[in-house]
Amino acid sequence: MVVSAAVAGLADTHSPAVAAAALAASGKINSSDAVAPVLAALSTNTLSKIVVGWVSGGRSFALRLIPGLVLVIAAAWAGACLVSIS
Repeated sequence: MVVSAAVAGLADTHSPAVAAAALAASGKINSSDAVAPVLAALSTNTLSKIVVGWVSGGRSFALRLIPGLVLVIAAAWAGACLVSIS
């Protein structure tokens, strides 16, 4: 499920996240098992945004865009790690 969510995340984060949430809501997977697919989709989507930003806006635009995107994905991963620890 994580690999398919990561591949789907290249195009869109919402669809794999909703799919994982729906599986958790229906009891087919634990809510903690839904975290990895959502993070995988978010991570690959962030990577695709970086590539598109670099290609379409050039180096100058990408260097302004990338720190914000990296901050968002780092916060998501840090939040998931902190929740899993507690």
